[in-house]
Amino acid sequence: PRPMILVLQKLILFIHDLQDDPAADPLTVDGAVVHHRQEVAREQGLINLLMQMLASPFEENPNLGRAPLALDKINTQAKLKPYFLVARLCYRLIRQIIKDKTQCRLALSSPTQVEFMQNQLGYELRAADTLMELFRNNRQLVERLSDKNINTFVHLIKEGLGKMQRYMNFLSSLVVCNERGG
Repeated sequence: PRPMILVLQKLILFIHDLQDDPAADPLTVDGAVVHHRQEVAREQGLINLLMQMLASPFEENPNLGRAPLALDKINTQAKLKPYFLVARLCYRLIRQIIKDKTQCRLALSSPTQVEFMQNQLGYELRAADTLMELFRNNRQLVERLSDKNINTFVHLIKEGLGKMQRYMNFLSSLVVCNERGG
């Protein structure tokens, strides 16, 4: 996965127009993104490709000659750490592509995609941050959430899985959307 990691890092920096900044860390860089680069990423199907990259290590594929990886092991076993980094970078890049761009958010808002990301919560992959960005100040998408989607976060908080503050922030972002209470 090393070449894949390098490509993902470069794409994150490209979205921010920081590809020439050697001090920029792709996992922490934040701030302004270049909107036309977000659009190009969406138009080229990058969001769907990233979602496929997130799913493929955990799916059964006889052509690969290996069993699917266990999601709960990719952050705990040294040999699987590259998959963990790829997943974090994928979520980071998705988050940057959809940041403040309604069209890009819509490309990621299918119930299947939302449920997939929710299934990856609690493993420190930053899926919660991506979901928060997806629904932040987007009443149209918030209203499409099902009770099951919301109950997933409530369950994670009750069980104390992962960083509960992220899940609380997500739920509060649903309650207050576009600076209006829901």
